[in-house]
Amino acid sequence: LAEVLITLGIIGVVAALTIPTLMQKMNRKDTISKVKKAYNTFATAVDMAISNNGSIDKWGIDFDGNKTEEEVTQIMSYLKPYLQISKDCGTTDSSCIYDGMYKKLNGNNHADYTKIDWVYSFILNDGSSVWVNPQNTATSYFAFAVDVNGLKGPNQFGVDTFSFHVYRRNGKVTPECDSDCDVSSAILGAGCSCYIIENDSMDYLNK
Repeated sequence: LAEVLITLGIIGVVAALTIPTLMQKMNRKDTISKVKKAYNTFATAVDMAISNNGSIDKWGIDFDGNKTEEEVTQIMSYLKPYLQISKDCGTTDSSCIYDGMYKKLNGNNHADYTKIDWVYSFILNDGSSVWVNPQNTATSYFAFAVDVNGLKGPNQFGVDTFSFHVYRRNGKVTPECDSDCDVSSAILGAGCSCYIIENDSMDYLNK
């Protein structure tokens, strides 16, 4: 009996040491898969919208002024036919995205997107929470942000939330590669979408 108890104790210790690591690897693998799927979803939607309506600069949207509800609603009017949306919250309903402060990669507070009137939010059929906002910059038309596990936590860029831009240089959806992905930095961590697509990994979280 003593030998059985000792054996069970050893098994319990080994399990306690290994199961959390295995769960972490599984969760990260699932997140990577969801980021890739979101990337393909957004890229296909934009490509289809361009194919059927012409290049983005021909959509009749003023990308050079202030960001407005009207502007992002116009953008979505071109994209919605090519997105499988289960809930459309537009610019006024805050229930499609986490109602609280999203975190930067280093854990610091970033922004409460439910308080921004030029953000258009919706939920895809796979449960991902997405919001689109116009950029009005010299480099980008608009951006997608996706919380791959919906309203569940941690609601943190680089962990469950990732961003993609539609750049003016090519009109294509591109992971945000212009920002770093470093947990020791005070930056947002938006560049982690690029890291995942390029490296098929979330090893940056180990630093």
